[in-house]
Amino acid sequence: MILEALKGQGNLLDALLGIDKENNTIKVIRVYPYESHVGNVFANERREYIEKRNKPEEMNVLTILDQIRQKVSELNWNDNKIVVELNVGFHHVFVGFWDLEINFGLSVIPNEKWPAQCKISSSGKIEPVIVERP
Repeated sequence: MILEALKGQGNLLDALLGIDKENNTIKVIRVYPYESHVGNVFANERREYIEKRNKPEEMNVLTILDQIRQKVSELNWNDNKIVVELNVGFHHVFVGFWDLEINFGLSVIPNEKWPAQCKISSSGKIEPVIVERP
């Protein structure tokens, strides 16, 4: 299950859910385009299975993932098969959205056709995009 996998990564679950108040900022670093994959996968689950179990903590994780997808969509970087690079507090993690499958991992295998989408500052550095929780 996805909760056990996230709990196995230190306080990543608490940071994602905003429970760890000092270590809970979600920043989108960049989005790897269509048909990129997550590498070093530590969590893999189909959305429909999470929804079917309907456990509150898992549903909260889906809500956060939906907020990340919404932010990516607002930036016009969305597709049905992407990888989003995140900093969540002190954690650096990659979340893959492949149709209805969700993957968490420690690296990315990018599609070679396009560069990753990100915000670049005037000094040429990547500017993280903050995901606001309601």
